[in-house]
Amino acid sequence: MVKDAEKNAAEDKRRREEIDTKNRLDTLAYQVEKESKEWADKVPEELRTRLNNAVERARKAHRGDDMNEIKGSLEELTAAFQAAGQAVYAAQASSGAPGSGQGAAPGGAPGAEPPKKEDVAEADYEIVDETKK
Repeated sequence: MVKDAEKNAAEDKRRREEIDTKNRLDTLAYQVEKESKEWADKVPEELRTRLNNAVERARKAHRGDDMNEIKGSLEELTAAFQAAGQAVYAAQASSGAPGSGQGAAPGGAPGAEPPKKEDVAEADYEIVDETKK
């Protein structure tokens, strides 16, 4: 049994890498679909088209078993997602939107008032251990 495991170790490792790659592709495709809906108005049309095409290719590749196509679609989707993310970041930075990192005051948006302190009532308490009586 140990000999069989040693003999099949290389095949098991290759198969695990294939499965991990397919899982990364599926996860990234889901993430891109979800976030691209939120970014729709912040990403130029050409990048939206590129993202949609990359997601479609990724879904087709995920259904198949061609590792070259899976890896290629993963790279394409990653590149398209990064380009869209940069476009969104650039749009936020140019508009001075919160979270853009330009002039933001600590703990809030640029020009926002500092957070108000909450009214906290202090109280004394006593721990009662009813088992010791």
